[in-house]
Amino acid sequence: MNEILDKFSQFTSSYKISFDTEIVNFKFSTKNLQNYSPYCLYIFRANKLPKEIFNYNKINFLIIGEPQDLPYLNRCNYIILKEDSISIFDIIKIIQSLLNFDDALSSFKEKLFYSIKDDLSISNMISIAFEYLNNPIMVLNSKYETCYFELGKTVLNEPVWEFQIKNNRPHPEYSLKYNKSRE
Repeated sequence: MNEILDKFSQFTSSYKISFDTEIVNFKFSTKNLQNYSPYCLYIFRANKLPKEIFNYNKINFLIIGEPQDLPYLNRCNYIILKEDSISIFDIIKIIQSLLNFDDALSSFKEKLFYSIKDDLSISNMISIAFEYLNNPIMVLNSKYETCYFELGKTVLNEPVWEFQIKNNRPHPEYSLKYNKSRE
């Protein structure tokens, strides 16, 4: 967050950074989100900020414009940018450069290429992907049964994942989202 503040200091009207955090992702949102991750930076326009947040994780915000009085901001890291001081595209470019997405993707592609060249198993390749994506991965067959999953050190506390692993098949809601996104 401090690096982000440094990059945006000339556009900043106010900020509060009270805890250290490792940011690995960001989301630009125009609507309320349900779950917030402490490892993500959430970019909101002030008028689109949620009225309430029922989340006890530490949350990081980059807010464009001056928000109304929102008590929950007191327990968050936030940086408030002056309205219209910088375009959203420039904001995203700066954050992408800070998170080194390009370097990580290049390294990932190289490791994956060598894993194919070295004839590694599918499960080894998925482990390599997991290392970079850092999310639970499930491989499903054509009947939507789980053939393989990689969890790494991730703690799974979502009921959907518990259902999928215990029953060896994806949660119905997951299948519905998958089919919709495929279309």
